[in-house]
Amino acid sequence: MPKVSEVFASISGEGLTQGYQTVFVRFIGCNLHCSWCDTNYARQGGEEKEVSELIEKILAQEPIRHVYFTGGEPLLQHQAIEDIVDILKPLGYEFTVKTNGSVQVSPLMSVRPSVGFAVDVKMPSSGMESEMCYENYMVLRKTDELLYACADKVDWDFAINHFRFIQSRYGCLAQPCFSPVWGSKEDKPPVGQTWWQEMADLFMKQGPCNGKYSLQLHKCIYGVNKRGV
Repeated sequence: MPKVSEVFASISGEGLTQGYQTVFVRFIGCNLHCSWCDTNYARQGGEEKEVSELIEKILAQEPIRHVYFTGGEPLLQHQAIEDIVDILKPLGYEFTVKTNGSVQVSPLMSVRPSVGFAVDVKMPSSGMESEMCYENYMVLRKTDELLYACADKVDWDFAINHFRFIQSRYGCLAQPCFSPVWGSKEDKPPVGQTWWQEMADLFMKQGPCNGKYSLQLHKCIYGVNKRGV
């Protein structure tokens, strides 16, 4: 049975789905240890749930039809995702998997091609930048996204160089989304204007034309540490 931290409905806070009404399914367990992780509570604990229980919780949030699988690292429990998609896709549901970027997306993508992927690219400030799965960049589609969370100028430079490299080397088609880490070393929540504004200026000068810059909307609305939003 899949192990889950929480299932809840909220406004999607980042990336291409930002602002949409969404049902989040947060799985337990992660294979990385990012220095600024904001969901450490999803590393362990949680409860084992039957897929049927998860389906009931998702259906209880009708009429919302977008499901966002997150964690932890949801691809570590991909069978549950496949089962949920099989049941809810015929009912008109759409799906996104938020992955930390270290696990191959192709096993799930190949059998459930309707699922979208939001793939983190870990920055130097996370301490996990060497753990990325570069094979993913060859299979991501225009409908998928890359998430670059930058804590400082070093991260920004890394992000821009990384995106240019995977475009030229792998022909990566995914859309890049850039956002500042909340509470990075230049800023403290909830304002954080110094780095947020600096990064916005850098995005305007150096960011790719198909890129997107955004703050984490759910944290702007509900605060930094509130769960289930």
